[in-house]
Amino acid sequence: IAGFPTVFIDGLPVARMGDAVDCGGVVNMTRMKSSKASKVRKVDRVGKQGFELHHIDEVANRGDVYNVDNLRVNTILTYTGDL
Repeated sequence: IAGFPTVFIDGLPVARMGDAVDCGGVVNMTRMKSSKASKVRKVDRVGKQGFELHHIDEVANRGDVYNVDNLRVNTILTYTGDL
C-alpha cells in the first residue's frame, strides 16, 4: 500500500504496514481496525513476550526516534536468536 512504511522482521523486509500478511495476517488487521494491538503468533512467543521494536539507525548515533522508517519489528524469538 503506497504511503505506508515497510515492516522488517529480523532485519529483513517482510511486508508493508497495512498488508494483510504482515506479522500475523488477517487476524491482526482486524484487531488493529478495532483499535487493538497486534499479536505475535503463539509459535513466535516466549512466555507472554511478543514484538520488540528496535531502531535501525541507533538513537545514540542521531537516528530518528519517532520515524517509523527507522524502526524494525522483531519477534522475541528472532531477537534472542532462538529460531
